[in-house]
Amino acid sequence: MKNNGISAAVPTVGPAAERMASNKELVTLEGVVRGEGYEVSCKIRAVKVSLPGAPGISETADWSMIDTSEPLPDGEYEVLADGKQVPVRYINGQWSSRQRI
Repeated sequence: MKNNGISAAVPTVGPAAERMASNKELVTLEGVVRGEGYEVSCKIRAVKVSLPGAPGISETADWSMIDTSEPLPDGEYEVLADGKQVPVRYINGQWSSRQRI
């Protein structure tokens, strides 16, 4: 999820805070990794966040690569999953995002 720099005061106690409480669950997303001449499938662990009063509206955040269908060399890639395209880097067996997810 990209931070757009907008913030708002949200009550932390009382009835308004209870209505605004979000539901969070750990999910696994199927995606695609592209770059360096490769295109492979992948699995991503993420946190799905939804609001109780807004059925069908949710967002995923805090992505973490679980696995790719093939080993990949170090390099610059893009991960496509959940309607998002995220630039990532793979160096020495470690994935890192080049932007906030």
